[in-house]
Amino acid sequence: MTTAAAVVGAAAAGAPVREVAASVQQRLLWMIGHQRAGSGCLNYPLVLTVTGSLDSLPAALSALTARHEALRTTYERRKGRLVQLIHPATPVPVVDGGDFTEAALDREIATPVDARRAVLRVTRWRRGDDEHVLCLNTHHFSTDAVSTSIVTDELVRLLAGDTALPRVPWQFRHALEWQRRRSDDAARDYWRTQLDGAVPLPLTPGGEQGQVAFTIGAGPAQRLRALAQARRTTLFAVLLAAYQGALAHEFGQDDVCVAAPFANRPRQEAMATVGMFANLVVLRQRRARRSLPDLVADASDAVAAAREHQHYAYAQLPAVPAGVGDAVFQLLPPLPPEWHRDGRRIRVSPPRVASRFPLELTVIASGDELLGLVQYAPGRLDEAAARRLADALSAV
Repeated sequence: MTTAAAVVGAAAAGAPVREVAASVQQRLLWMIGHQRAGSGCLNYPLVLTVTGSLDSLPAALSALTARHEALRTTYERRKGRLVQLIHPATPVPVVDGGDFTEAALDREIATPVDARRAVLRVTRWRRGDDEHVLCLNTHHFSTDAVSTSIVTDELVRLLAGDTALPRVPWQFRHALEWQRRRSDDAARDYWRTQLDGAVPLPLTPGGEQGQVAFTIGAGPAQRLRALAQARRTTLFAVLLAAYQGALAHEFGQDDVCVAAPFANRPRQEAMATVGMFANLVVLRQRRARRSLPDLVADASDAVAAAREHQHYAYAQLPAVPAGVGDAVFQLLPPLPPEWHRDGRRIRVSPPRVASRFPLELTVIASGDELLGLVQYAPGRLDEAAARRLADALSAV
């Protein structure tokens, strides 16, 4: 049987630090982090509650980071450019947080992960005799939503002693090599045409940052799903259309752009890879003050076209309108069910990622309902406007 120590040893043997140029997405994130230095805006935490023994945690973490180079990569500015430094696999330290409190978890999530030292920070708290809270706080340079799902699945299996995980076909650097050989001409032309003359939303100056939660009940949520099925599209496209319509009504303009993170994993080899693949694309609605069914068709077409060109970062365009991606929308997958493996019960907590954007709508399915959260940055929106958006979406 192959042990975690053997896996780590194999990955580390004779492996020097490898320098690789950062991706466009990583460079854009670096700019955000530079502008908001000292905040935890680039943290990407995964929080698990584990009932049962955690004796296998050190070996599981070592095996996980041996499998995925992105989790043992640090980042530096060298000669004016951001680079990735891929290190040999080594044991992952685990911080003992003592007895669990929500305040302690909040502090850990808000404390910046220093990507110059390590992109993964693991903290463990005790809650009762046989229950633990585990936070894997990863820098966004090295992860995204799909990567977090990969890490969750593999960590659960490794904690249970599963050593038969399939080989990872590509590391993140392999995906970057393929992307850099790919022509950007068609995608660049598409986004240049798509964003020509786009008008940013006139976000009104507000006070402190904040958030407004809302719920789309089971009945309305089912009607939205039925609308998606009838129009042969997705719930994402329907909710995007509803959001664009609510923004048009709130800000009084027909031309509405909403940015959304797309997975940006066109190759099957990248589907098991941990890394920062996700790319923000802009979905434009030129006649947003119409009925929801009318908006859905345009939103569905925009999503399909954007998917074909999702690898190109629109911020690279020389004349992209400032603020065109200020309003963001994410539809998160439902939380996975509890795992019961090898005498342990493991469950995932709802995502607790701070918004990096002026205005962001996040929706996640919870049973038959849809749970929504409108987050807004300081000085970009006020609570009353956020509540109007939430009310409009909950009544859609």
